[in-house]
Amino acid sequence: MVESGTRTEVSSLLGRRIVNVRIGLFSILFMGACAHTSVAAPTIEVQGHRGARTTYAENSIPSFLFAVESGADVIELDMAVSKDDVLVVIHDLELSQTLCQDSTGNAVDSVIKVRDLTMQELKKYDCTQRPDPGFPKQRSIPATPLPTLLEVIEAVQKKEKELGRTVRFNLEVKSVPGRPTHTPSPRKYAELLTAVVKKTNIADRSNVQSFDQRILHEMANLMPNLTRAILVHANLLDVVAVAKGAKAHIVSPHKYWILPEQIKALHKLGIRVIPWTANTTEDWAYLLSLGVDGIITDDPHQLIEWLKTQ
Repeated sequence: MVESGTRTEVSSLLGRRIVNVRIGLFSILFMGACAHTSVAAPTIEVQGHRGARTTYAENSIPSFLFAVESGADVIELDMAVSKDDVLVVIHDLELSQTLCQDSTGNAVDSVIKVRDLTMQELKKYDCTQRPDPGFPKQRSIPATPLPTLLEVIEAVQKKEKELGRTVRFNLEVKSVPGRPTHTPSPRKYAELLTAVVKKTNIADRSNVQSFDQRILHEMANLMPNLTRAILVHANLLDVVAVAKGAKAHIVSPHKYWILPEQIKALHKLGIRVIPWTANTTEDWAYLLSLGVDGIITDDPHQLIEWLKTQ
């Protein structure tokens, strides 16, 4: 899986910091008198997709820290697994031939599976220096090797202490059933993630998400109280059945592949809907009109500023 008013901080049961969208006051006629009643404002959770890749290279520590500084409620990241079973933060199961380069500055020009290299070997690659065609305004940063999941979480926790606020973590597990040599088994994958979540003490402010339902089932077995999100990218006739089958608390569909009636059906079951990846005011307005619970965006800073005007 891309500025004013007052922004109110609200604490939910999950400890999220969410953006309060103002919808104002309305007048009603009651018992022959005109009364002005304040309406409960809808809330939208802002998730920084791969950090904030409109501003910094995706899945890099600078990108995540910028998202936190911008006020994002959640940072979303992707992970694969190295040969020596370390969770590495990277979008694909193979090194990108567009974005990644080796220690000599040469672009990756062949298929290199993350799973085939140790973490020490992966650290020799940098996926932040080469231009991202989709995000020409990205700011340059010093050479930045691929980070581990542990390194990202610890860097965010340090930034949280500096800012005096916390965020949630949306931990996407990259796994493809038809490519078993690219990842460990779903059980092993879940065990590795469980170990890091427990080590960093973020279970109460995290969720695991994946397209692969096997991962969610294994995480349900190992950490039943951890929030789970199922990613979908197709037009599903029965998204409720899919959510139930995945044991999911959240459905994250592509921004154009969810309908109002599906959202209402999911909400009746207490399942939240957080689409991806919306980067324009038109898309944000459209998703708000549907009644979604959050938006995953490559530009959390601009989404937060836009929400202040609504």
